[in-house]
Amino acid sequence: MTGDPSYQSQEAIDAYTALYVTLARGYSRFYGALIASSRLTLAAILAFRQKQELGPDESRATNILGIIKHIDHESFDSFMYVEYVSHLVYATSLLDTFLTETTTFLFLLFPQAMGKSHQVPLKLLIDSDSRSAALTQAAHTRAREISFKAISDRLGVCRA
Repeated sequence: MTGDPSYQSQEAIDAYTALYVTLARGYSRFYGALIASSRLTLAAILAFRQKQELGPDESRATNILGIIKHIDHESFDSFMYVEYVSHLVYATSLLDTFLTETTTFLFLLFPQAMGKSHQVPLKLLIDSDSRSAALTQAAHTRAREISFKAISDRLGVCRA
């Protein structure tokens, strides 16, 4: 055979190396943030303990600042990055839950919006206590199915 297979090409190796380096940098940033978080937590714990033991605020502040000053700038930036990403993930999760619940709600209000081609398994109909329970389960199932689609695709499903 002449030439390397595509998975052995320099371009493929470089692409995978870039992926690996990105993963390694991400872990490095994560552990830097973990160290910064640990130091900030330690400073807070000491502040609460010293509040009871020491009277003057200046002593507590000196000890806390002594701990905080050991956090290097890069680790603190990593801590802030992870905090922002955590907030973004949380907000995205909230929005996704909201969209799924809203879709389920609308399917329960307008069952025909699930689409003419949507099929309900016979087992669901047999096992359900009532028509309402079967419809509710079908709405939850359909909402879960389309929750992985883009918003424009979700709207297309509802028009069908």
